[in-house]
Amino acid sequence: MTETRRVVVAIDRSGSPEALTYAAAEAVRLGAALELVHVLDPHTRAGGAADTDLFDHESANRLAHSTESARHQVFGQVVVTSRLAHGPITETLLSASTGACLVVMGRHLGSRNDVAARCEVPVVVVPEGWLG
Repeated sequence: MTETRRVVVAIDRSGSPEALTYAAAEAVRLGAALELVHVLDPHTRAGGAADTDLFDHESANRLAHSTESARHQVFGQVVVTSRLAHGPITETLLSASTGACLVVMGRHLGSRNDVAARCEVPVVVVPEGWLG
């Protein structure tokens, strides 16, 4: 069975537009699938169940919007998938990077240094305001 090459892009609360644009272009260039991962870290949630439900709903909407944007950016040339993951950000992104050929993150992602230091594949941190 042939394994599909994958570019993983971390989507944060801002939607990571610069990182998403970079990752989409790299996925097309490499002929790799593009996987968007938005991590919900239980330690960053405040309040009770109602706040958690709102946080989850907003995160799912953000990811759906980013996924739609990614599909437009790749013009159907590569497969785009997305997932909402739960857990500590660094460990969850490291797990998502298994088998990937590249991980892309925005500069404003707080755990970017930890992920870059521990990741077994190349990591690109795209600065805010990058226009390609």
